[in-house]
Amino acid sequence: MVGSPHFYRSGMSVDPPMGAAYLFDISTGRLVNKFIPEAAADSDVELQFGSSVDFNGNLAVVGAPLETNIENTDGSAYLIDLTTGNEIAKVTDPNPVSQGYFGDSVSISGSTAIVGTPQTNRSPFRRNTTSNPSPPAATTQVSIPLKYK
Repeated sequence: MVGSPHFYRSGMSVDPPMGAAYLFDISTGRLVNKFIPEAAADSDVELQFGSSVDFNGNLAVVGAPLETNIENTDGSAYLIDLTTGNEIAKVTDPNPVSQGYFGDSVSISGSTAIVGTPQTNRSPFRRNTTSNPSPPAATTQVSIPLKYK
């Protein structure tokens, strides 16, 4: 699975890059499927879908850190069934912040996906003036059930 966050629907850079993810057969190199989020199929939005990708078995999780849901560029992650190519779920930050970039990093193992959101509490570029240094990024853990409709 390969992400292409700068994929342009029209093939021209005049459109905002919505992004895409591609599934290849590793033994043949053949393209098996191309994934574009349903939410972006008919709109001109910049999602950077495919900025981060991971898969486990027949499930994949794909990050779209520039998607706007509640706050400006709070981000999303999508769960995809690799067998059918269907979007199973869209996951958003339970505590969204403007420019939180939820979906900047993703990982999936079994029935749990980890979705990173590097700007949750503070800018990583601001110095912490207290004696306890702040972590460089925060991570939100999202549990995804394997049984779905």
